[in-house]
Amino acid sequence: MEHLRLVARSGAYPGEGVRSVAIEAGAALAPVASRPGGLLTACRRLLARRPGDGPLLWLAATALAASDQPSALGGAVDRLRSDPTGERAAIALPDGAVVVTGPGAALGVGHGERGVQVVDGEPAAVVAADIVVCRACLWGPEEWLAPEGTAAFIDAAVSAGAEVWVLAGLGTVPPRRMWDLATDGLDPGSHGLELLDTSSASFVVGPTGRTSPERASARAEGPVVPELFAGRR
Repeated sequence: MEHLRLVARSGAYPGEGVRSVAIEAGAALAPVASRPGGLLTACRRLLARRPGDGPLLWLAATALAASDQPSALGGAVDRLRSDPTGERAAIALPDGAVVVTGPGAALGVGHGERGVQVVDGEPAAVVAADIVVCRACLWGPEEWLAPEGTAAFIDAAVSAGAEVWVLAGLGTVPPRRMWDLATDGLDPGSHGLELLDTSSASFVVGPTGRTSPERASARAEGPVVPELFAGRR
């Protein structure tokens, strides 16, 4: 239980932390995975503390919907560890591009030899950028949740005429029903998040590569498990 408490208290939504917190949650949930009631209760508590964490939501729903919950939990963790979204984005970057990464955005390796310059900077650095890369914590049909500070990078990108690429990794795009349940009554600011329109993105990059925001919204991942939100105030 102490392990679960530590995971629940993890910081807001920094960088690869969105994915790593879900992976850590998988390890913390393993001792209760063979007890459906205990697993459901533990997942509810984690999501109450981290309501905009897409990979965590996907992990919980995937495990709870399975007939063999311990195996499903372990398999979901393995898939999160091998999520290729950052690498897909790096490969898709055009040669010679100047790229600025926003809060939570981490690219894979393999772009340096093509003359791509990546700056992990402030919104002021966007004036010289061709592409601004941001990270989604949860991507919905018309809106998405991003780490606090992302909107400033997007505003700067619009002013500079730069494209906005959003990293929506494995587990970040839930079915509409799960998006509605996860965001119902949510105050993003109190959880270190910002709510943005999907139209703010030029492209979205997921585990299968780059696509349009509209197609990304149709890429629903994971089962619908409304029990995760039962009794929530």
